[in-house]
Amino acid sequence: MNGRSRVEKLSIFEQVADAFHIPGHLLGLARRPAVKEAGPAHPWVSPFDAAALASESALVLRDMKRYDSAVEHAERAVSLREAGRARSLALSRIALAGLHIHREDLDAAVNVGDELLTTTAPTLGSVRVMHQLDDLRIRLEPHRAYRPVRDLLARLDQAKRARILLLADILTPVEGSRS
Repeated sequence: MNGRSRVEKLSIFEQVADAFHIPGHLLGLARRPAVKEAGPAHPWVSPFDAAALASESALVLRDMKRYDSAVEHAERAVSLREAGRARSLALSRIALAGLHIHREDLDAAVNVGDELLTTTAPTLGSVRVMHQLDDLRIRLEPHRAYRPVRDLLARLDQAKRARILLLADILTPVEGSRS
């Protein structure tokens, strides 16, 4: 590959990073001045930061069945999440608990689940969080015989009932799920 094609590929890589608002240094690019946005960002848009990169890396590693590495990235995502980003923090904790289940580390899954339920406000109105909590519950169910899992399942059910009341007007029943 000659110098010109390397520069062209680097330019394309930088354009992709800019399009997704990924700081170049997170991808191994040289630090550059921040790209100025054309206008105000939508209020639901959040920056792609180190926590988001760690979270996405954990999901990719999970899909590759590299659970130990995925747990490391998921733990990093949780530690980097700001308290003001409650939904992102909850989603990161749900992913981490699920990874512990894949590794068959039920005590760690229960600890993360307890932390999730203790630190996440019951008023967090997110359908995505609700659906991922349902998925977590489904993954825990086969381990119901283990008392700490059974206790966590009961707490998840209680939290679900509270959230359903808050989100009743926007939630649609999922086929095969329990209310």
